[in-house]
Formats: sequence, structure tokens, C-alpha cells
Amino acid sequence: MTKATRPHASWKAVLISIWLAILALNIWANLHVGRRVDPQQAGTIAAVFGPPDQLYRLPILALGADSPLLALGAKPGDRLVFDHASDVRRDFAVGESIGVSLFASGRAAHVELHTVAREARQTVLAAVLEWSGLYIGFTCAILIGLRRADSFAMRTLVMVLLSYGFGSQIRVMPGGGLYDVIASFLMPLAGIVAFLGFLYFSLNFPEDRSLWRSRPVRLAFLVFAGVFATVIALHIANNCAMLPWALRALIPLPAWETALLNVAVPSSLAALGYSWSQSAGLTRRKLAWISISMGMLFVSFRYRTVNAVLGSPLSDVALDEVIAISQAVSMLALVYALLRHRLFDFGFALNRALLVTVISGFLLIVFSLTEWGVDKLLHFQGREKNIVFDAAVALAIILCFHRIQHWISHQIDHVFFHQWYAAAEKLRQFMKRAPHISDPAQLQAKFIGAIEAYSSAEGAAMFQIDELADCKLLLSTLPGLPAVLELDHEVLISLRTARKFVYLGDCGQALPGELAFPIITRGSMSGLVVVGAKPGGQPYRPDELALLDSCVGQVGLDLEGLRVAEMQRRAMSSEHKAAHLEQRICDLERLCSTQAMALKLSAGVPT
Repeated sequence: MTKATRPHASWKAVLISIWLAILALNIWANLHVGRRVDPQQAGTIAAVFGPPDQLYRLPILALGADSPLLALGAKPGDRLVFDHASDVRRDFAVGESIGVSLFASGRAAHVELHTVAREARQTVLAAVLEWSGLYIGFTCAILIGLRRADSFAMRTLVMVLLSYGFGSQIRVMPGGGLYDVIASFLMPLAGIVAFLGFLYFSLNFPEDRSLWRSRPVRLAFLVFAGVFATVIALHIANNCAMLPWALRALIPLPAWETALLNVAVPSSLAALGYSWSQSAGLTRRKLAWISISMGMLFVSFRYRTVNAVLGSPLSDVALDEVIAISQAVSMLALVYALLRHRLFDFGFALNRALLVTVISGFLLIVFSLTEWGVDKLLHFQGREKNIVFDAAVALAIILCFHRIQHWISHQIDHVFFHQWYAAAEKLRQFMKRAPHISDPAQLQAKFIGAIEAYSSAEGAAMFQIDELADCKLLLSTLPGLPAVLELDHEVLISLRTARKFVYLGDCGQALPGELAFPIITRGSMSGLVVVGAKPGGQPYRPDELALLDSCVGQVGLDLEGLRVAEMQRRAMSSEHKAAHLEQRICDLERLCSTQAMALKLSAGVPT
């Protein structure tokens, strides 16, 4: 990813602040999850209420036999107002004190109710799956937001994933002013961000041929967004007891909200489906995985409506499990697509670290639950026996965890990163053979081919700076490269300054391609290698850049070694020729001397 496409620092600051705030709220809520899953902690006032009247008083429709309202003389038909209006929408703890105003027989009285125990509303399995899906979604949101939020559509997707944090899990938080703000303002806003944001993302992905380019589509979205925002504004006003009775009687908000959600989800999936049908290759695969993972998540929010339409064949507890399983599977599918199919590529190191962390965390949860289950099933008399048993179980878990984690790490490399490993290993094998290639032209051609095969680049080229200080093109599979580069070319200046690879787009006089790597020998630059862009504009991973840089340096040394060997061969050949000439000269001198003596003798000249 070039510098121009990296997420802005202000966006990162806002994202991290929102992410930390929502994460802190959910961790706090998680500490009170017993209000939903543990009958010993879950509380209720055992009352059924109807829609609020003109003064926002809740009519009592039915009272349970153990309702604390019975002790106060309340009966069906009386009306009640909570001190905190959001209390009607949250889970209570046993014995919790709830302030209410009771309107009975024409009189009003402020009383304190103390909740009584009730059955669990959710199973432990459903709660674990809900929280798992939530935290997986948070992890995906922060990774996409920090590494791949290079457009408004991608940032919208990040906010959609973050809005998932204001789900039903927040309802187990303690009541008070903070919860009033969350329930009355933030949860409705999270709803519009989630559903309307996902629709916007679906219309804008992929950006090179998005439906958003169509003017009718944009107008339809703006109209729908305006209606959605209006209904949410009325919902917030109703939560704050500020909506006039005439509007409440005229506009049935629950029906409108249900209708809008029933339009938003199919429209989003239809937009993704249309884009999928018009795409091919990597983009088509990305759209399929987005549709599967995010579609399953948003459809799960409508299960309750479908269950009600079908006559409620599933109980509330069973429906919670179905919803939790669906949402957890959708988040796991998103993680799988991110890591296995490079839905949004974060780089090799980060991808692998994230996956190992997720798998290791899952193993720790499994082993913790195993230890808890064994401890519940097997009981030993005496503290010393229990200590020995706990130590044995802990040791067994540690030994098993190490072996299983090692095996899973191997499987991770094989399943998720096999292509990367195979491509890198193939390039490394070539580099081992490169020093044994004796022809420089063959070495250059094979190296360019190895680079293209490793990085899937659109082409590559090699330049050499010769003794005449010219930078000449030796070999190229990239079209449009000049045969000679001036030594003061901006790319050469950047390479000499940085002494490492540079992005050609960052240089003033750009060349065709994506990257340029300097060939450094004996402390000076003797040439450069230009590598083309990847298909689809994918960025080069940090591990790819490091390996390419290392290979360019090694090939530079290999070529320098061949050049020195050639110079030595030529020098030895010259020395051999010089020695041969000297021998010939000596032989000629001896021959001349012998002939001169023979002439003197034949002429009778004394020697």
C-alpha cells in the first residue's frame, strides 16, 4: 500500500477511541452476564406492560404471582413509570432496587421495587457464542480500520462492524444515567449505522464498477436514508418521552422500523449479488464471501420476526441459541475469508499472528471449559487430594496444549498460507541455484522470471550502470521502459538516497511499474530492478518486499561475482598472451642472434 492510500492519522485516532469505548462497555456488560444466564442472579418484577399512554405511562397487563408490585397493591390496569425509562428494556439482577411511580385508583405514589428471581433467559452456550462473535467482529473492525480503510466505503464497513457491539449483550449492564444514554440514543444510532451503512457499502463495493455510479441508485438510497433517519429520530424522541401523542398515534414506529429493516437487508444482498454476477476472479470471490458472512449476520437479526410470523415454533431460549450460532458462524466466516481468501489483505505477518492468536485463544477457552467440567464431574474428599488433582489436570492441559498448538500451527500454514509459503520457497530455491549459473544473461533472464512467478507482477526489468556511467536497460518484460536512464533521473536519486526500495509512484519522474530496488555492490549502486504492479492493484506485503529486496541484493552480488570472474579470466588470458609473446620475442631474438653468427662465420668474420 502506498503512502497515498494509507488511512489518515485522524481517522485512526477516532477509530481507536470509538473501538476502545465500545470494547470497554461490552467488557463491563460481560461482567454482568449472569443476569441473563444464571437463575440465581437473574431478576424480574414479573409484570407485563402494554404500549405507553399519552403521558408515557406503561399500563400493567398482567402480574406474576411473585411480582413485588402485588405487595404494593398494584393490579392489571394500573399504570407505571420507571425513574429510568430505559429500565423497561434491560435485564435486572436479583434483589435490585428499581424506582417507579405507580398510578393506581387516581393516585400516584413513588415506590422502590426489589426484583425477584426468574428463569434464565439465555443458555450459557448462546451467551458464549454471542460474546465470541462480538469480539471477533471487534477484531475484524480494528484490523480493517487501521490497515485497509482507504476509502469511505471501507470505513463505513468498519463502523458497521463496530455497531454490532450495541446488540442485546449491552442490555445486561446496570441501570442508571449511562445506560439511559446508551439505550435511548446510541443503540438506535447503532441500528441506522449498521443497516444503512451495510447498504451503502454494498452499493459501493467493488469501487471500480459499483452500483453507486448510477444516478437513480444514488437518489433511491438518499430517499431511503432520509426516511430511515427520520424514523430513527422519532424513535429517539419517543425514548426520551418527547414525541407528541399525535405523531405516536399517526406513525406506528415498530411497524415502520420493521419495514425499513426488511427493505435494507434484501437490498444490500441484492446489490452484492448483482456485483457478484458482473465480476470475475478475485473480486467475484470477495463478493461471495462478503455476501455469505455479512448476509448471515444481518439476516439473523430478522429471525425473531420470521419466528413470530410462523407462529413462534421456537421458544425464546431456543431462538436465542439459533441467533447466537448464526452470528458466531457469520463472524468466523468473515475471519476465514479475511485470512484464507485475502478478503482484505493485512500482510503475511499480521495475518498469521492474528490467526494463531484466534486459534490459541479458542484452545484456551476449550481447555478452560474442559478443566471446569472435569472439576464439576469429579469430586475428591480432602483439600490435599483436590490440590493434587488440580495440578495433574493443569499439567495434562499444558502438555496437550503445546502439542495441539504445534499441530494446529502446521495446519494453519498448510491451509491458510500454503500459496505464500510455496511461492517464497520456490524463489528461495532459485536463489540457491543462482550462484551456479555462469552466464550473466541467463542469470538475469531467470531472475526476472522468478520475480514475476513469486509476486505475480505484471513484469520486471533490470538496469545496469556501466563504466561509462550510463544506466542501460539489460532485460525487461515491462512495456514502456526507456533503454537508458539519466543518472540524475528522480528514481535513481531516490534509490541512492534511500539505499532501499522505493515506490515509483512516489518519485517525480515515474517509470512504468510499482517498485524499484537498488543493486548495491561495494558500497555503491551498480544498477536497479523494476517490478511491476500486482493484478487488481493489490499491495505488496511486507514479507514480499523484504524477500525481494534480499534477492535483488544477492543477485547483484552474483552478477558482480560473474563480472569479477570474467575480468579475472580476461586478465589471465592477457597475461597468458603476454607471456606467450615474450617467449616468442625471446625465441626470435635467439634466432636472430644465431643467424647473425652464422652470417659472420660464412663471411669469414671472426666472432
